[in-house]
Amino acid sequence: MKIMRLLVLALVLCMILPSAGALSGAAEAPQDAASPFGFSGGMGREVLRNYASRAVTYAGLCAEGTAPDPYFEDGLRMIRDTGAKLIGRAAYYDWSGDLDAGQVEAHYRLAAERAALAHEADPELILQACVFEIVFRGTAESTPVPPWVFRAFCLPARQRNFRYDRIRWFRWSDKGTGFWGTQTPSAVPCIARLETQMYFYWKICRYIDAGYEAIHLGQAELMAGGCRLSTLAWGRVLRLARAYAKTHARRGVVLFDGHVVNLGAMKIGGRLLLDLQSAPLYPQETRAENGALMAEPVRHSDDASKHIGRETGGVHPLGFRTDAQVSIYEFDNWDGGNGRPGVASPGEIYCWGYDDITWFALQPAWYRDQFLLECAAFFRQTRPDADGKQVHFLQPAMRRVVQGAPGIYEYRANNPGPACPDGFGQEDTIRAIFAG
Repeated sequence: MKIMRLLVLALVLCMILPSAGALSGAAEAPQDAASPFGFSGGMGREVLRNYASRAVTYAGLCAEGTAPDPYFEDGLRMIRDTGAKLIGRAAYYDWSGDLDAGQVEAHYRLAAERAALAHEADPELILQACVFEIVFRGTAESTPVPPWVFRAFCLPARQRNFRYDRIRWFRWSDKGTGFWGTQTPSAVPCIARLETQMYFYWKICRYIDAGYEAIHLGQAELMAGGCRLSTLAWGRVLRLARAYAKTHARRGVVLFDGHVVNLGAMKIGGRLLLDLQSAPLYPQETRAENGALMAEPVRHSDDASKHIGRETGGVHPLGFRTDAQVSIYEFDNWDGGNGRPGVASPGEIYCWGYDDITWFALQPAWYRDQFLLECAAFFRQTRPDADGKQVHFLQPAMRRVVQGAPGIYEYRANNPGPACPDGFGQEDTIRAIFAG
C-alpha cells in the first residue's frame, strides 16, 4: 500500500512539475528585427520589455460581461494614437454575477468579435483577458465541461457541468461562500482543487481561441492560500495553457501576470510561473495644494503589499534567465475608499481615503498629467536589472471603473469630444510617455 501511494505521488508530481529542460532554461526566442513588437512561436526578453513599456489598462475594451463598450471605436483610435501595445483587462466576466450558459457564450462571442476588430486596427496588439479570484455558483454550474478539458487532465470524459462546491474554498475556510459579500453565492476559487484547475484551464483556452495573448490572474496568491501544493497546481494549469497556446494562440504565445505579494509565491524551484508581475500603484499621500491631493508615485514601505518588485529572479517562462521580474503598475480599483474621503491614510492601501483610480479621477486635469509624468520618470530609474535596463513600468489607465466618487462611474483617458464626451483628457500625456 505504501509503495502504491508513492507511485501515485510520483505520477502527480510528473503531471504538475516542469521538465528538467524547462527548469534549465531554453534558448531565448529571437526578436523580429523588423519590429520591436514582433514575435512568433516565442518571445525574446526585449520584446517582452517593449510590450511592458507600452502597457495600459483598458477595462472591458472588448467585453465586460455581455456588455459592449459604447466608446469602442474611439478607444481603438486612442490606442493607435498613443502607441499602446499591451491592452490590459480587455475582456472579463467573472465579476458579473450569475450568468447562464447562453450569457457566457455571448461573452466569448463578443470578446472574439471585438478582438478581431482590434487586431485589424493593429495586428501587433496583445489583448489581455482576465480570470479573477471569484466564482459564482450559478455561472459555474451552468457551464458544461467539454471533453477536451477532461482529456487535458487525463480523465475520462463525462457529460456534466462544472461544480461550484468543488471549485470554491472549503467550508472551514474564511475564503468560502460569503467571502465577497455578494447577494448570490460566490467564493474564492481554491486552485489546489482539481475542479478549479479544470475550470480555469477552460476559461483561459476559450480566451486564447478568441484571440487573446495575455491572461491576468488577479489575486493568484489568494486562490493559492499560501500553500505550496497550490503553487504546484498553478504550475500545472499554466503549463497546460501554454501548451494549448503553442498550437491555438495567434502567435503561439500566451503571457500570464498577476498580483504577487510574497517573495517566491509564484515560483517553483528556480522557475518563475508568471511572465509579468502586476500590482496596484498605491500612491503615497504628500500634501494638498492648488485643488489637488498630491501623492508620490508609490509607497516606500516594508509592507509587502506596497513594495515594488516583490518577485525574485529565475528561469523565465519564455526561456531566459532573469535576476528581476518585469513588472507593470496600474491604477487599480477595489471598494472605492475607507470612509474618510480627502483624509491622508498613511500605512493603509488607500490614497487620501480612496482606491487608486478613484483618487486619480478626482484630481484636477493638470495634476493627473503631472502625476503620470512623475510616475514614468520614477520607474525609469527604479531598480534596473543586472544589465542596467528598466524592469518596472507604469501602466496608465485608459478606462477604469470608479467606485465611491459622487457623480463619476468611470475614468476614461480619452480627449473629450463628440466621440467621447466624458473623457478625462490624458491621452496626450500617455502618448508623450510612450514616445519617450
